[in-house]
Amino acid sequence: MDSNRDQRIDLQDVISMCRKYLSFERKAVHFTPVVEERLSVARRLFNQFDTEKKGYLTEKQVPYLLQETYKTLGKNFSATESDVKSWVYYILFR
Repeated sequence: MDSNRDQRIDLQDVISMCRKYLSFERKAVHFTPVVEERLSVARRLFNQFDTEKKGYLTEKQVPYLLQETYKTLGKNFSATESDVKSWVYYILFR
């Protein structure tokens, strides 16, 4: 997900990942209203947790992002340190 390998997840990285996994396409596509809605949610959550408005999320902000994402999906989830490390590792080294 960290497309420029700067060890930061910025909004463009989040949008790119959402487009890839929500559309199942690797090329530029037009999205359905459902996919556009999900991208809107992803943007809102990113901006909510980019509290310092630096354009990227830190490892400290990831647990809150994960919890709110699952909450938005209607699931009760508490991110553990292991969850965060797995998520960050997946994003950085996938």
